[in-house]
Amino acid sequence: MILVDRVGAQYLGLWDNDALGAELGGHKTSPLLEVAAKRFGVDLQHPKLVGDGAGLLASRRPARLITMAGFELGGEPPGDVVPPAALPTEVHAGRITGEPPTIDGVIDPAWAAAKPIVFATDWAGRKTKTSTQVRVLWSAQGLYLLFELEGASTFTDQHRPVDVERVDLYEENCVELFLVPDPANRQRYFEIELGPFGHFFDVLVDRTRKPRADNTWSAGLRIGTQRDESSQRVVIEVAIPSPDVVAALAPEARLPIGLYRMEGQNKRQYLAAFPTHTPKPSFHVPDAFGTLILDP
Repeated sequence: MILVDRVGAQYLGLWDNDALGAELGGHKTSPLLEVAAKRFGVDLQHPKLVGDGAGLLASRRPARLITMAGFELGGEPPGDVVPPAALPTEVHAGRITGEPPTIDGVIDPAWAAAKPIVFATDWAGRKTKTSTQVRVLWSAQGLYLLFELEGASTFTDQHRPVDVERVDLYEENCVELFLVPDPANRQRYFEIELGPFGHFFDVLVDRTRKPRADNTWSAGLRIGTQRDESSQRVVIEVAIPSPDVVAALAPEARLPIGLYRMEGQNKRQYLAAFPTHTPKPSFHVPDAFGTLILDP
């Protein structure tokens, strides 16, 4: 099995790869492959190959690799994929010095202190025509976010009450915020889902424990929304005064954050400011989170 993986790595161009070695501290192939070979005394250098496919490894194979660790190997990516180097990695939260924004979905002057982040990529890093802009503010009273959604549809069950936590909101249109309060423990984070009509869901996730989700946790959300169906535009504004969140807020703090959006019904879009590059859409990838920087 080790030799099968060894040959597979060479076929993918990930054997004796100098560029990979530069990223992995000198390991020119998978470190796990090297550890397994050493443990079981397997010679990786000269595998015996027979059959019609043996000639495929007669010369160095090209490599193409996009990693969740943030580096990339190989040639030009497909045209619809944004190179990792061109993707945002952080978002700044402006500090509130005067009155906080009124949470009503109307963009008031307080938001001028927040530098926006704009994304139009899906979870795999592919370009889309659906744009999302997010602004963040903070104070000793809490965290504030403003989502401006372009190309928004009305895929929402409007018969459900907005003053009761909405389980499975992610199955309809919504935006999502993942926030890690302790950067030393990226596996524990708050997840907040917000719908275009004010529906919400909040949960504390700890991937090191079972069960992982604590649905009793509350962010104490205040939510305001505005919709313009003629222009397919939605504004979602939220204040997060939870003591657990407030405790993590400090000048120049750097907190891992995920910003996501799910849009549409028949052609479902899974949009991400910081793409996770998973085989199937998934946002629960803490290592792929960006960084929220709290301005002093």
